[in-house]
Amino acid sequence: MIFLEYGKEVLAEFLSNPRDKSGFKAFFDLCYKYAISFLCYLKAKGYRFPIGQNSDSKSMSDLAIDILGSFLRSEDNKPFCVIFDFYNNNGFVAFKKDHAEELFDQFRSLLFGFIRQELNRINNESDPQIGNLKRRIKDILNSPDFCCTSDEKDGIEYVYCKNTTIKNRASQSLLTFERLLDLVEIAYNSSHNRREWCRNIFLQLDEMMDVQSRLKKHELISAMINVNKKYTELEGFHTYRGPSAEYQIQIKAIEIAKEKAISRLKNDSLLEFVNKGRIDRITADRFSSAVDRYLTDLIYSEDIDLIPVYFREVMPESEHHRYLRDYKYIFETIIGRAEEYFREYAKKSTKSGFGGYFKGR
Repeated sequence: MIFLEYGKEVLAEFLSNPRDKSGFKAFFDLCYKYAISFLCYLKAKGYRFPIGQNSDSKSMSDLAIDILGSFLRSEDNKPFCVIFDFYNNNGFVAFKKDHAEELFDQFRSLLFGFIRQELNRINNESDPQIGNLKRRIKDILNSPDFCCTSDEKDGIEYVYCKNTTIKNRASQSLLTFERLLDLVEIAYNSSHNRREWCRNIFLQLDEMMDVQSRLKKHELISAMINVNKKYTELEGFHTYRGPSAEYQIQIKAIEIAKEKAISRLKNDSLLEFVNKGRIDRITADRFSSAVDRYLTDLIYSEDIDLIPVYFREVMPESEHHRYLRDYKYIFETIIGRAEEYFREYAKKSTKSGFGGYFKGR
């Protein structure tokens, strides 16, 4: 309680006079203490930290200082732009003493959210496969089989499977992160691809009558990344090779090959089907998005979904029943040519076909 009151005073002084050196030092110390505390909390929750990050106090301190360097940055004569832009965007122009408690609550939310974002950015830069895995999981959770909702009270995004009984379990508590890790691992071992993995998680969750059949979206993604990392390292798949120059060059070459393949597809095959009236431009754009997801899985995953799955992910539910009759030939032709183009470009731009990183068939 004493520290909380002290924190409010420090924040108020800083907001009133951000250029004061003694006030800034006290504010930095406050940010540092909260950053260390929150990083330790995330570590205990199993949050994935950057490659090479240890749990010792020196390493944790270095990470906190690096994050705060970005958090407290100034740009274009705008001191501490992250903080003041945040307050301005939330309607705080003048910082009055009678708003001290609200200002402090907003500050903690800003800092903790920023720490999460920075950790995600660092992870994605140090290991691009994690970024692709996150995007793929989010794509699946945004498909018609699942539903994502935000709670107005806490702003947390939740996800559930549309076939579960969430309305009948709202009075139960949420699944703890520790139990979620176990559930995700069991589902991983009984699944053949990521879509099935997501589905099996919620099938098992639906049988756990003592908890709700919805999950916090960020916790689910974090748990899936933790489990995926554990097994890919054990089995030798996708093992991270460190941010070496060769690794970065190979990854960049493969990503460029993918973009070239998609661009070529838009300008020939997709355009051809549009000009012939077989599909409209909106459908062509959706097919292009499906190709991007398919190639991402082909490159970075040991398993890919069945081709119709990628169709259902990008097309409205009202169109799903028309797949066999109206879309099958066009869509499978598009997917086949995209893979052909990608392999062609990738072989030209990497030393050994796909540089040892390509995980497709």
